Amino acid sequence: MSMRHLDPPDPAPLPAPPSRRSPGRVTTVTLLLALLLGLAGMAPAAAGPVSGGWHTGAGVVGTGYFVGQHRNAEGLIAYCTDFERFSPDRASGYGDGNTGPFVRSDGSALSTEDNAILAFVLGRWGATADDDEAAAVQLAVWSLTAVGMGWDTPAMTKFILEQGLTPDLALRARSMVDEARTGAGPYSISAAFVPEESHGEVRTAVLAADGTTRAGHRLRAVVDGATFADGTTTAEWTSTTEQQVLELRRTGFGTARVTITAPAVPAANAAWLAPREADVQRLVVAPLTAEVAASVDLPASTGFTPAVITATSAARTSPGTPVLDVLEVSAAGPEPWLVDPSSDTPVALDVVSTLWGPLQSAPSEGAGVPDGTPSLGTVTTAVSGPGRYETPSLVVGTAGYYVWTESIDPKTARPAAAASLIAPWSGRFGLAAETTLVPWEPSLSTRLSHSSALPGAVLQDTVTGDGFSPPDDGSLVRLTMFGPLSEPPVKSPEVPAEATVHSIITVPAMNGVTISGDFAPLHQPGCYTVVASFEGSDEEMPFTSSFGIPAETVCVDAQPMQPEAAEPPAAPVPSAATQAEPSPSPAAGIAQPHLATTGIRATAAAGVGLMIVGIGMGLRLLARRRNAG
Repeated sequence: MSMRHLDPPDPAPLPAPPSRRSPGRVTTVTLLLALLLGLAGMAPAAAGPVSGGWHTGAGVVGTGYFVGQHRNAEGLIAYCTDFERFSPDRASGYGDGNTGPFVRSDGSALSTEDNAILAFVLGRWGATADDDEAAAVQLAVWSLTAVGMGWDTPAMTKFILEQGLTPDLALRARSMVDEARTGAGPYSISAAFVPEESHGEVRTAVLAADGTTRAGHRLRAVVDGATFADGTTTAEWTSTTEQQVLELRRTGFGTARVTITAPAVPAANAAWLAPREADVQRLVVAPLTAEVAASVDLPASTGFTPAVITATSAARTSPGTPVLDVLEVSAAGPEPWLVDPSSDTPVALDVVSTLWGPLQSAPSEGAGVPDGTPSLGTVTTAVSGPGRYETPSLVVGTAGYYVWTESIDPKTARPAAAASLIAPWSGRFGLAAETTLVPWEPSLSTRLSHSSALPGAVLQDTVTGDGFSPPDDGSLVRLTMFGPLSEPPVKSPEVPAEATVHSIITVPAMNGVTISGDFAPLHQPGCYTVVASFEGSDEEMPFTSSFGIPAETVCVDAQPMQPEAAEPPAAPVPSAATQAEPSPSPAAGIAQPHLATTGIRATAAAGVGLMIVGIGMGLRLLARRRNAG
């Protein structure tokens, strides 16, 4: 502050130039302590009572003026703003404190830049205890706030010369303004979150109005919903021209916030006091700083959708074989698999796998499982992130098709808090890669229509099929008759190399009883046997019966079949004249003579008898033909 030296008007007394040691007139000043501390950017605030007792502080006494700071009984520091007015000790008191753009006594307002420069000067050097520096501050303040006292104006030049102020002091004042122009506020804090896997870092710096980073300012950061790398939730440091990197560790899947505060940076506007008297200088308070803060929010962990590519361990197998499913687990879409921040491990989920079957035909692909589909069993596989997994196995039983399906329920997430961030997933039904076939194993039981026959006989086969797949796919059973064989065959799984094929017929490959068509006639004597064979299909195993099965064997007698015997002719009836008296019967007691044995056997006699009968029949037929002629 200064006390301006004026020629005393008549009759009012004029103030005498004070010495540096003499206190000014005691006045009552009302102001808010918080306001005097320079909370920039706030609207004018009402002040509370503060004790007076203003006196000169650090500064230089000129030839008629004191150029420097004033202090009151409570230690507040202030500088005068209106060069043409009386010094503060002439005021009966000061009213409300003010913040915001400063208005000169002629009504012209300081520009935004000049307000920030004024605040910077007061904040940076205003509380100095150095006399020359305090005097330079007062000159810098006047150059901005006093009407007609800008640099290089006649009034400023004349004042410096008349008061005997050194050139260095004036240069120092100008350098303060120049430095303030490059470093003035409003200041701000930049803060940005850079994610890194499940955690991340905040990069922050103090910025001046021109956007350049500023060093030397104390900062404090507080984090909620996370911790810093050392496990704490607060951090303090002094700014540099480089960004400060704060490493963060999430403690959960939700949002987190980091709040960064710089409690004392250059303010954007001065805090000033208005006297009750219009002819007394106003005061700007020093030191003047502002608090700036910035917050950066860490977004909640990003949800994801799991996906599984599956393939059965066997596309074709036999009954009683364990079958499992191979799982290729990943995250669908652009979002990665969720990581538990508390452990830095992937969130665990359960893949539930169901093996459906047996089915009578290959399943058709679809979004869901058809109603009524039989289920062999269900298994669960724990997965913890992308990778290859194998399910527990299930043993397939009877023939048919089996197909896997998979699903993931977010409720199985570990930890449970991750469930809300995971989308459900389920695989399609009937995928070819998920289908296992247990082939049908058919069997054939056959029986020839005769086990013995005479040359020329024609036979059929009775075929009983079992174990064929239900759909009739047009497959055939081949019935191969081998023969003639010199003797009944011995049962063997292989057909002897010397066996010749007599004839081949086919019947449909089907379950149940089928009567075949005719084999070729059996003209040659000997034994014949049939082998039934089925070459198999995509769904059925091949089958071949043994060679020489008794039920499939027939033997043909070497003797040809005899024609049917003709009816013998009737014996001629003698006439009454020629009828002889009956001879006595043996029963009448006449002994019959015994013929001597001639050496002819009964079989020979039977043959002779048959010949006689045949001749007789021939003569009778001849006689009939003659009579007919």
